[in-house]
Amino acid sequence: VTFSPDGKWVASGSYSGRAAIWGIAGDPILAFKANPKNLSAVTFSPDGKLLATAGLGDDIQIWSLPSGEKVTTLSGHKIAVWPLIFIDSGKQLLSRDYGGTIFVWDTQTWDQVRAIQPAAPKVRGLCLSPHEEILALSLEGAVQLWEFANWQLIAELPISTKAINGMAFSPDAKTLAIGAADKKIRLWDIR
Repeated sequence: VTFSPDGKWVASGSYSGRAAIWGIAGDPILAFKANPKNLSAVTFSPDGKLLATAGLGDDIQIWSLPSGEKVTTLSGHKIAVWPLIFIDSGKQLLSRDYGGTIFVWDTQTWDQVRAIQPAAPKVRGLCLSPHEEILALSLEGAVQLWEFANWQLIAELPISTKAINGMAFSPDAKTLAIGAADKKIRLWDIR
């Protein structure tokens, strides 16, 4: 689930591949089949006029709001796509697939403008800092911090468990919180 930028709508994705938009009071706004199976990513563009969806399968779907009409399909990933993040004030869309490949898409032309294949095996997740300067990649037993603009490795943080379940940067991007399967939350000072 995710909130729209103005906080008036909530988008949800389901295992059946259905996407739905709800009013904040729970009133249904829109529902449609977005993916043939498991929908694992839904995100609004910064202006709230688009919804990007993805899940099991290779494609990302872009939908116009509030009509729910499909704008385009972005192809090129393999297996499953998660997460989707609008960046650069909505001018680009960042996506990652289960194999670890990261794509950056131009949201005016919907062309792929960048493909990044991290050398690290088994990229499990990613998190972008609030100012879009640092990209954190969760691996098995470590988190790598990359300078996003130049794709240079800044640091590798050792984590004493293989399964990292989630990451979040603080609003000032000075601290990274990492949640793992060992029931611990780790806070790293990354200044």
